[in-house]
This record gives sequence, structure tokens and C-alpha cells, in this order.
Amino acid sequence: MSEELYEQMKQSVIDGEVEDAERLAQEGLDAGLAAGDILDKGFVKGIEEVGDLFGKGEFFLPELVQGAEAMKAAVAVLQPAIDAAGGGRQSLGKAVAGTVAGDIHEIGKTIVCSMLSAAGFTVTDVGCDVPVETFVQKVKDENADLLLLSALLTTTMPNQQKTIEALKAAGLRDGVKVMIGGAPTTRAWADEIGADGYAEDAIEAVVTAKTILGCGEDSDSRTSVTRCAPETSGSQFVPPGGGPSHEPALRQSASASSERPGAAFPIERPGGSPSAWPLLSGRQSRSPRQLRNEALAPTWRAPGTVPQ
Repeated sequence: MSEELYEQMKQSVIDGEVEDAERLAQEGLDAGLAAGDILDKGFVKGIEEVGDLFGKGEFFLPELVQGAEAMKAAVAVLQPAIDAAGGGRQSLGKAVAGTVAGDIHEIGKTIVCSMLSAAGFTVTDVGCDVPVETFVQKVKDENADLLLLSALLTTTMPNQQKTIEALKAAGLRDGVKVMIGGAPTTRAWADEIGADGYAEDAIEAVVTAKTILGCGEDSDSRTSVTRCAPETSGSQFVPPGGGPSHEPALRQSASASSERPGAAFPIERPGGSPSAWPLLSGRQSRSPRQLRNEALAPTWRAPGTVPQ
């Protein structure tokens, strides 16, 4: 009976059925199943499958968003029982995530938060248009292991660098790993500003987070890992204001990595040094994933470039 219920839970996330996920989570609790087992054997299996299908190109942004919403709905039902059990589910680490100052794009960051929570991290989402000082204070308050900085505009990318510099000034940089993401960002930009990691999408963000925290996951194999942080009161997703987030959709991750087939190449600054801005014109140089993103949201283009 329990195996059949776990399978239904998994399928509810794959199908993106929020109401079914809530109902099945409660049914599991009513049947006497442990909240941690319901999460790990049921709903997490579903979000992992969604991630795999997205990575293969069989699922796209709408399916990923729907799966994440179903997962969050199930977690909301299970969270009180998880907390009451005294941390029956071990956390991989504490993460703080937000979109930098001047940038109000949120959906990509929110999906990343949901996926990290499903993977076993305790995630605090501080929202969008977040001042540098707020990131620094939140890292200190939460004793965070990981800080994720999203930027969807080339004009706000420098705030990722400013946040890293502020962490150094506050004496906190050595104690926290920093990841960046967002459409205009690249691995080269991450290296330039001293970030520890970069991810193109929510699936890669989970892999990268585990890797830079030393959980033993290889970014190519994407195999399961041993847990790498002390046990906490249970992994959870804490959206801004403490309640569920249902922001309208913009995808975070259409960035161009020179390591991926079809990726755009960085513009050269005068003198030959590579720019952090990806080349945004020339459709022939962009992957299907990037082209899908352009169909969903307006793309900022450097002055003088012409869409093709």
C-alpha cells in the first residue's frame, strides 16, 4: 500500500498537480507514514524525475515550474510533521538565495530554491532587488554555508561582485561559498569576480551546490552523494515573508557557457580582455535552450546590436 502511495506522490510532482500533491501528502501522514519517508520516497523521486526530463530536453520551463510548485505544496503540508520529528531529514547545508539590487526578476531564483530544498538543503529566499547589505546580514544571521546571487540584467551583474567584496570586508567570505547565475552571467564572469560556482539552470545549480560544498558529487555524473553538513531541524524552503511564493514566470538560466555546444562567446573588450556580457545577437550561435528563453522573455541587447 505504501509503495503504491509513494508512486502516486512521485507522479503528482511529475504531472505538476498541486492539489494532488497536497492531498497525497496528507494521506501519507494520515496513514502513519513518516514525513521524511513521504518526502524522500515519494515527492523527491518526482522532482528528481522532472529534473532528469528537463535535462534531457523532454520537459521544458512550464513543466519544471509546475513540478516545483507541486513539490512546494507537498513540503508545506509535511513541514510541521518534519519539524515535530526533530529533524528526521538531514540537511545538506544552509543556503541563502536572492536576486541582486536593481533586478526584480524572480522565477528562476525561486525554481532554484525549490530544487535545492528538494535536494536536502535548508533554503532561505530573501527575494529580489536585494541590497548588498541585506545579503551580508542574512549570511551572518543564518550562518549560511552557501549564498546564491541571481542577476538577469547586465546592468545589475556588478552587484554580484559588490556582494562578494562586501562579504570579504565583513570577514565572512571564508565561511560561505558563493554561486552566481542568471541569463547574462557566464563561468568567465564567475571566475572574474571570485565566485565559487556558476550554474546555467536549476538542475545544474543543485549539482554545483553539492560539489562546491564538498558533498562528493561529480558535475558530470550527477550521482547521489553523502550528506555533507551537520543535521539541522530539517531541510526546508523559506520564501520571502515566510509563505509560498507564486511569482509570474521568467526563466533565470539562458546564460552562455563556452563549455556547452552552441553556446555564445563573450564579447572582447578593447585590449582583448573577455567581457562578462555574452554575445546576444546572432541566433545561429545560441542553443535551443537559449532560444526558448528568448521566446518567453525580452532579451537585453548591447547597444548597436541588431536582432537577427
